[in-house]
Amino acid sequence: MTVSKYTGRDGRELWRFSFTYTSGGRQRHVEQRKFTTRRAAVDAERQRRLDVAATDGATIGNGTVGDYLRWWIVRYDESGARKQSTVVNARKHVDVYLLPRLDAVRLRKLRLDDVQQVVNDLHARGATNGSPLSAKTVSNVIGTLRKALADAVKLRILPYNVAVGVDLPRRVKYDGDAYDDGEIGVLLAYLARHDDPAVSIVDYALIRTLFATGLRRGELLGLRWRDVDLVERALSVRSTRVVVAGRIVETDPKTTSGRRRIRFDADTGDALARLRNEIESAYEIGGATLNDDDFVATRHDGRPVNPLTFGRRFQRHAQRAGLRVIRLHDTRASHVQASVAQGVDVVTVSRRVGHSRTSTTLDLYGRVLPSHDHDAADRVGATLSDAQVQASTTDRTSSLLRTPDVGTRTKDGTTDDNRPRRNVDGTTKNVGTVEATSGIEPD
Repeated sequence: MTVSKYTGRDGRELWRFSFTYTSGGRQRHVEQRKFTTRRAAVDAERQRRLDVAATDGATIGNGTVGDYLRWWIVRYDESGARKQSTVVNARKHVDVYLLPRLDAVRLRKLRLDDVQQVVNDLHARGATNGSPLSAKTVSNVIGTLRKALADAVKLRILPYNVAVGVDLPRRVKYDGDAYDDGEIGVLLAYLARHDDPAVSIVDYALIRTLFATGLRRGELLGLRWRDVDLVERALSVRSTRVVVAGRIVETDPKTTSGRRRIRFDADTGDALARLRNEIESAYEIGGATLNDDDFVATRHDGRPVNPLTFGRRFQRHAQRAGLRVIRLHDTRASHVQASVAQGVDVVTVSRRVGHSRTSTTLDLYGRVLPSHDHDAADRVGATLSDAQVQASTTDRTSSLLRTPDVGTRTKDGTTDDNRPRRNVDGTTKNVGTVEATSGIEPD
């Protein structure tokens, strides 16, 4: 929202809104003043934008899908209701994937079959080089189209959303991978003893922080020195630096739970302190001063670390250390695995990695968690055996061991125990009968 405060002629503080939009290929400007509160200006601007969209949309609705998508993406951006990274992705979906396939189709004649053909074509040859697009990317592109058409329904440009019933390609879930304690130790030892300070100080501190905290790549690269408390050994996640459509964008954390404060160990704190000292020295040589607004992940020349470059460097270090290569993102799985192995409860682990529910942590990283299968088998087996022994002294059959089946001899009135002898498990003992003779023991 483009709302601002100004001083009126009578000296009162008032509010206004102004915004621009594109209609018929021309830029148009809207402004309204004299609101006594900011909330009134925000509400009025929101309503005015809807009115503009509805009025202009009546003309757009008579054109092609391309006309509508071009108009919609501008409106989607100007609304200010979405993160910038989301808008950039949506614009790429429209420009690269949707317009080349739907530009000439009349909007009011768009059918489910047309959208399904787009899905099939993207999945078969949707990349710019003609190779197939992943199921995830196809799903994201159609999600953008579905949102655009849903807005057309809301503005009464279309009667219904034809993209709702489309069949998307099946997505294969990535199970993730992780380094165990030994592999993490090998990698950290390799980084620490490297001759190049850019590796032994910069990369060592950043990669150790990933393993120690479970941060996402964008969260680590979005840290500023004001977010790191070296005394309390804690860091606060407030922003992220991610690559969107080939551009590096600083944005809010991925989820609400992503905003969090995480403790780290003393050795990780020492590594971060050495990193700060190294960067400060490099700044002083160049005549500059490091301040709290600078990024933690910074090279010697003062430039922030590129997310894509950092991912490649991580994998190159792993390969040179003699390890199998995993994704940089899998350092999160490694952190989860190490935490649970040390007895940290799943609720704490989930909060540290920024998940709102423990079920998310278990769904994503359950495969790499330490297995207690053998222990579970032994415990259950012991329970079954105990139950079996207990049952042998309490069930109806084994009760014959304790309660004699008394029979009365007809001549002398004495009783005989006629129970069959049984084993502990309830089976009958195969005992041969021997006639007892006084003073003679059976063989």
